[in-house]
Amino acid sequence: MSSNTATQQPSYKVAIIGVETILGQEVLNHLHERSFPVSALKIAGEDKNQLKQMSFGDDTLQMIHADTMNMDGFDVVFLTGTEYVAKKIIQKLENSDAKIIDLTDTDGKLLAIPDLGYAPSKTAKIIASPSSATIQLVSTLKALEEIGTIETVTVSTYHSVSEVGRPAMDELFNQVRTIYMNQEPKTQHFSKHIAFNVIPQVGGFEDNHATGAEHAIITETASLMESEPKVAATCVYTPVFVGHGQSVTVQFKDTISVKDIKAAWRASEGIEIIDLESEMEFVTPSEIHGETNVFLSRIRANEGIDNSLSYWSVMDNLQSGAAYNSVRIAESILGVESPAEISSIDDE
Repeated sequence: MSSNTATQQPSYKVAIIGVETILGQEVLNHLHERSFPVSALKIAGEDKNQLKQMSFGDDTLQMIHADTMNMDGFDVVFLTGTEYVAKKIIQKLENSDAKIIDLTDTDGKLLAIPDLGYAPSKTAKIIASPSSATIQLVSTLKALEEIGTIETVTVSTYHSVSEVGRPAMDELFNQVRTIYMNQEPKTQHFSKHIAFNVIPQVGGFEDNHATGAEHAIITETASLMESEPKVAATCVYTPVFVGHGQSVTVQFKDTISVKDIKAAWRASEGIEIIDLESEMEFVTPSEIHGETNVFLSRIRANEGIDNSLSYWSVMDNLQSGAAYNSVRIAESILGVESPAEISSIDDE
């Protein structure tokens, strides 16, 4: 297929289940953009009434219904739709050699973020990508963990509506138009109207009154980090199309220096600091569309709280979130050279 690279490396048979979701579409985009070596690519939708054709470079792919798709012979399968369908696909692949990358559920599964050094074992069969919010948070915490022991992390996340998908983005657009016309906005994908509003509910409410997104960010962060910090999270939807924001407060066991922390962040790949000394002073989600880095600003020590600092973080959740990470997981477990590695080889 068109994403094969010029280097001599194996190619793989790939499937994306739930490709109609924004996660599925972004996985498809990242496979193409990163020239993932594909010998065959099959895409499956979960709604038999919404099966359509999708582009992959110069190729046109026909969506197949997930229930009728032949799952034999795949090397890697991305699960990007509902948890219910993902469980059925996992059962079908139980005796196969396929590597399964699950973006629907992380409970009890091996987590991986290869770009941060959390690489999966090449023998693992099922690997889960943490949520985009967790990836964003841990991207900033990993460098801090090398400064000292982190005891607590308090994070408020400001999710863009693209976390839900294209229909949610359309809902925001239509609600803005409806409100300007002095009409009552229709709500479908959120518990309350999202236009000109913020909604402190991302995911369903659980028995302890936390939401699913809050549970995920707490458990995933604690699972990934060596210091296993105690994490408190509040997740909020905002009327922003693309780009997540996070307000983070970190408390260390011992005294910390903001100067040392900034130096550690500046030395970390994938992190960029925009502070008061810079022309921008601070950064917002609308300013980082298409960027792959995590941007930090408002970095300061907290007076009155020992050994703690707070900062503001923004990330393009479509460029650097769970979809991108899932493709990096596939590259890692299959030993696929990334585009940067291929470029350096060609330069030599």
